[in-house]
Amino acid sequence: MNSSELRARAREKLKGFWGLALGVALVAALLGAGSGSSSGSFVNLVYRLQNQYGDTENARQIIDQLAPLALMGASVAGLAGMVQFVLGGPVTLGLKTFFLNLDRGKPAKFEDLFSQFQNFLNGFLLQLLTSLFILLWALLLIVPGIIAGFSYAMAPYLMADDPKLGAMDAIRASKQMMKGHKSRLFWLNLSFIG
Repeated sequence: MNSSELRARAREKLKGFWGLALGVALVAALLGAGSGSSSGSFVNLVYRLQNQYGDTENARQIIDQLAPLALMGASVAGLAGMVQFVLGGPVTLGLKTFFLNLDRGKPAKFEDLFSQFQNFLNGFLLQLLTSLFILLWALLLIVPGIIAGFSYAMAPYLMADDPKLGAMDAIRASKQMMKGHKSRLFWLNLSFIG
C-alpha cells in the first residue's frame, strides 16, 4: 500500500470517530507527553528585563518578585513531567489499543486509553528503554537517533496487541519488522504534514 492509499484507509476507518479519536489522542498527549519547564521562560524574562532597565534597582526588584513564581512554576512543570513519564507507557499502549480496535472494526472506546494499566510495568519499561536507546543513538548524531525512533515505532503496537510480550521482545520484534521499512514510515509521516 502506498502513502495515499494508507491515508485513504485511515480516513475511512475514522469516519464517525473523528471527535472520539481526537479526544483520546488529546487526553493521551496530556497524560503521556513530555513537559518542558518554565525555567527557560523565566531566564528569557530576566534577560529582557535587564536589557530594558539595565542593571537598575527597579529591574532587580521585579526579578526578586518574579523568582518565587518562576520557581513554583518550574516545580509544578517538573512534577507534571514526572507524572507524565510514569503514566506515558501504559497510556501509549492504551492509545495504540484504541487505534488497533478502530482499524480492526472492533468497538473503539475512550476507556481503551486506560485498558493497559494492568500491563503498567511493561508499558513503563518499554517507554523507558526506547527513550534511552533513542537518546543513546542520538548522542552519536541526530540522524541515528531518528532512525532508532523509526526502528522502535512498532513496539507499542506489538505490546498492545500481545500484552505478554516483554519490553525488550517488543523492541526486537519492532526492529525486525521495520528492517527495510524505516524510510517508508518516514515518508508516510512526511505525507501527513499539511
